[in-house]
This record gives sequence, structure tokens and C-alpha cells, in this order.
Amino acid sequence: MQIVRKYHNNSLENIGEFDSYVWYGPRWAQASTAPSRLYKMFSTEGGIRVPFVLNYAPWTKSKGGSVLKTFATVMDLAPTILQLANIQHPTLTQTQFRGRDVEPIRGKSWVEFFENGIREPDSIDAIHTSDDPAVGWELFGRAALRKGKWKILFMPTWSHGSNNWELFDLDADPGETNNLAEKEPEKLAELIGHWDTYVKETGVVWGPPLKPGPVDVDMTTVIGGDPLDDTRAWMPPTRAQSKRRV
Repeated sequence: MQIVRKYHNNSLENIGEFDSYVWYGPRWAQASTAPSRLYKMFSTEGGIRVPFVLNYAPWTKSKGGSVLKTFATVMDLAPTILQLANIQHPTLTQTQFRGRDVEPIRGKSWVEFFENGIREPDSIDAIHTSDDPAVGWELFGRAALRKGKWKILFMPTWSHGSNNWELFDLDADPGETNNLAEKEPEKLAELIGHWDTYVKETGVVWGPPLKPGPVDVDMTTVIGGDPLDDTRAWMPPTRAQSKRRV
């Protein structure tokens, strides 16, 4: 920000000229994901929930401009395309393909959802139901797992969290404001069990969370603090340190 202010003219009259520099800014991260909680690098909805635009005539020609709220994941694309092409993934019948080991595919095809319409299309669990395998996320000691409408979330204390697994009903509470861990202990335990399975299946390295690197930035108050620290807080620890030495 100091460089922008020193070398650029961002007055209203000058915006759009060669020496103006207009950008979104780190302090707008939370606003841009509203009403979801937090932003990228986090396992909250603000960090993992994004829109997806689909244009495939057999499915969308009669539904142009419609918005579906059902949950899907980028992992669904491969099984969807394979099914549309009538190609079977090798792991359904064997463990190798052309002499190479092949890992089982994750995700769920959308073909049944769009062509058969057996479930309410606007339901958030119309594609990934409670009967399907859970979907997990993990990054920097922040984790989440979703199964149907239920989601568990783990956030370290240094990262806007409680250092415990939290439970949310995303159908009733998409903003993750009401932790149901104490009211629904059996559901919490069930999803933690699915998390353990997810870790084993995917090879996730999981353990007690450690604060990443010796970065002397207060991670709990970076948004709205010093503009340079705001920016450094988004960087991997090694980059943040190198920037600080400049």
C-alpha cells in the first residue's frame, strides 16, 4: 500500500489512467464471500464455496439462467465426463492401466442428477447425499468434512478457531454461526469417524496443528490492522519472511 500511495494517483478523477492502480484489497476478502465465513486458505464456507457455471445443452438448454444450490465438487467433473463419454474408469475392474498403478477416482457423476431428477434439484444434498462418501478438505492445519447437509470444521486457535471439531447443519445454517457439537454429539462422532477414513484413504498428514513458521504477525487481528501485515498474512511463511527482510 505504501508503494501504491507513493507512485500512483488513485484520485477519482484519475482512475483508469496509466498511473492509477485500483485493486480489490485484502480487507475486502470477508465482504466478497458474504454471507459465508472467512475467505480463501480457510476450510470454512468462505474458503471453499465458489460458484460454478455449467453450459451443456442437453442439460441446460431448457434451464438457462437457473441457479442450483446443491453441493458439488470439482472432483465430480472427471466421473461426469467419463460417464458421458461411456468410458469406464480402470479401477472399477482392475488396479492397473497400461502397466501403471491407478488410484480409485473420487467424486460423483452428475449424470443421474441432471437426467433422472430423482431428488429435489434445489436441495443442498441433491447430488452428494448422506449415503455417499464424505468430502473432505485440509490446509495449514485447518480441516473440514461434509456428508449430506452436515459439516464438521476444525480451526486452530491461532486461526480464528476453537481447536476443536465443530458441527454445522449447512441446510439451516450456511453461514456456520451455530455450532451443534454439544447438541448433536452422535452426529459429530459419526463425521469424525468419516474424517479418520478420509485421512487413511487420501494419505493426509494430520496431527496437532502447528502455527506455520516464525512469522511475527498476529493472525487473529490481521484484517483491519497494518496494511503490509494484512498482505503478508496471506502469504506462505517463507514468502512472508523474505518480504519482511526487504
